[in-house]
Amino acid sequence: MNKQNSNAVSFRNDPFLESHQEALNTRVQNVSNTLERLTGTPLNQHSGEQLQNFANGYHYFGLHKIGRGNSFRWVVREWAPNAISMYLFGDFSGWRVRTQYAFTNIGGGVWELILPKGSLSHGQLYKLRIIHNSGIVDRLPSYAVRTVQDESTKVFCAQVHHPKLRYVFKHPTPVGTPVDTPVTATATVPVAATDQHPATATATVPVTVPTTTTPSQARQPLFIYEAHIGIAQEAEDVGTYAQFTANTLPYIKSLGYNAIQLMAIAEHPYYGSFGYHVSNYFAPSSRFGSPEDLKHLIDTAHSMGIAVIMDIIHSHSVKNEAEGLAKFDGTQEQYFYPGAKGYHELWDSYLFNYGKDQVLHFLLSNIKYWKEEFCIDGFRFDGVTSMLYHSHGINKAFTSVDDYFDPNEVNDEAYTYLALANLLLHSLDPNAISIAEDVSGMPGTCAPVAEGGMGFDYRMAMGVSDMWFKLLDMPYENWNMFYIWHELTTKRQEEYTITYVESHDQSLVGGKTFIFTIADSSMYDHMNVVGGNLHLDTSLALHKLARFTTLYSAQNGYLNFIGNEWGHPEWLDFPREENSFSHKHARRLWSIALDKSLNYNMLMEFDREIIQFAHNSKTLTLNFANVLILNDDNVIVFQRGNYYFVINFSQHNSYDNYHLEVAHKTLVHVFDSDEKRFGGFQRLKHNNTPTYTGTQTNNNTYNIQLYLPTFTAIVLHGKN
Repeated sequence: MNKQNSNAVSFRNDPFLESHQEALNTRVQNVSNTLERLTGTPLNQHSGEQLQNFANGYHYFGLHKIGRGNSFRWVVREWAPNAISMYLFGDFSGWRVRTQYAFTNIGGGVWELILPKGSLSHGQLYKLRIIHNSGIVDRLPSYAVRTVQDESTKVFCAQVHHPKLRYVFKHPTPVGTPVDTPVTATATVPVAATDQHPATATATVPVTVPTTTTPSQARQPLFIYEAHIGIAQEAEDVGTYAQFTANTLPYIKSLGYNAIQLMAIAEHPYYGSFGYHVSNYFAPSSRFGSPEDLKHLIDTAHSMGIAVIMDIIHSHSVKNEAEGLAKFDGTQEQYFYPGAKGYHELWDSYLFNYGKDQVLHFLLSNIKYWKEEFCIDGFRFDGVTSMLYHSHGINKAFTSVDDYFDPNEVNDEAYTYLALANLLLHSLDPNAISIAEDVSGMPGTCAPVAEGGMGFDYRMAMGVSDMWFKLLDMPYENWNMFYIWHELTTKRQEEYTITYVESHDQSLVGGKTFIFTIADSSMYDHMNVVGGNLHLDTSLALHKLARFTTLYSAQNGYLNFIGNEWGHPEWLDFPREENSFSHKHARRLWSIALDKSLNYNMLMEFDREIIQFAHNSKTLTLNFANVLILNDDNVIVFQRGNYYFVINFSQHNSYDNYHLEVAHKTLVHVFDSDEKRFGGFQRLKHNNTPTYTGTQTNNNTYNIQLYLPTFTAIVLHGKN
């Protein structure tokens, strides 16, 4: 059974959706029809096991050993319906095409080659030679699990990856145990059959059959540290999985984050694409190390209680023909939509045909592969907006609910695929994490599939980051507290959200971090703690206020991009021709963050404090934030449980006796953003735990007077 968010009221009871009930019914029927076509089982009979079996493509296609012990053979299978003939060649054949390495067409567009055990060995390089009606092409296998690039020629090849010792995971996933633990058994299951994929083989795989549904409320909130392996070190070079494991994971743990979100894991030929132009969907990028290195990273993260979320790029594919899926068998339509529908002009990449069974088989198998082989805890699905709409959401405001149901605009096939992806993921692991990167606000993103939703666990609250950067275009005193609060807390009833001040999107080429946008050149000259600069002081204060307010108003999760917690200066730029392939900006300057004479270190300590306090106080597990004050004083006050969060966004107005009406007689000062250890001025003079005692009103509440300095956030704990 698939896990979905448990909601008291169905999202379909939203009055704005009354006129679209039939469209939602159609979405359910589309999923059911597709499930029945692929697995023989409609949605109302779906248990998860059938879809898991269908997603076993990576056990069948690609390069495998068959047989046991010394009696094994090699088998290579590839789906290329337009091919006339196919050969395997590589260093084992002197890079010559030889007849003994010719594939056999076994039907349905599937080609197979069986070789004796001595034909190949671990570490050898190989490619496919495909002959079709339009010519001859050399390709990397679509299911290759290891690809490597020659440093001198920059050419990619597939590599035989069958080490003598397979990595054995030692630590369980930290995302939680279901109420009823799923039963895991080893079973021999057939490779799912389609008209293009005959069920001619079986595979012994672990099959997980969950016995119950676990509501997402049972989880701890997500504190996500978004990271890129290659930039996670300071040298002007490409970082490795091993370096990240040894150096970055302990740091992330020390801050208190309980999840990492890794960019650029699947292989991509161009480093400067930041990992979003994927070529080899089953191969972890070799520029960072070996698959075993990545498994060790994930296992080590699990030992620290850190879940690992992977950016999965099923929204588009790189145009490269030599490395990727483009014109794999000579036709563009093999994996992608034909013509203009299959091309994304802004991304300069190709778009998958989600209406094609073989494409669904490939993509769903890819999800199962990363979950099963690498024990990935979940996925952030990139580019969901682009997938859902034929316009890809470009220059689209989405001002009406009707925009989400326009048959000329919505890609129903992509919607169905995403629903299937979530059904599969949550049948594999009820506690798996799925996050949608969707800016459109599609209704049902996080609603159960059976109700017409897509079944995601979380949606990235992308509007929050947009809001913070838009505010920087206006004077601070003109900031609208109602606008800020609306953007921080707006969500559909059924949604869980991940909020953030900035992700990698704001840090890439052409963009600046939040603090660098404010401070600019001041960060080069005035970050010493003994210095003094009004502009920089303002920048430091706003950096802290934005993070404080975003974190403590978060509904279900919070995200930070690597290095931004301590105000990493400048911008992020990967090596490319325009910068002479420099790594100068494709790294993190940890030395300045660890230097206690610089304010970067103060910001690091502030981030550690607010994350740790969120854990210790269980703030995000309490009821959603109840706003108490939004007014023209540039002040926001909200309550969560017995905690009160007071933020003064005014640059010029401190308040000596700011009035609060609260439910508690005494408020104990927990901490504030102006403390000296956070680079502040310590304007709140207190002896560790100052208290404010109020006078009782006729409403059984208490009036309390606070001193509230400019650009300061305070946490108070209520006691009676």
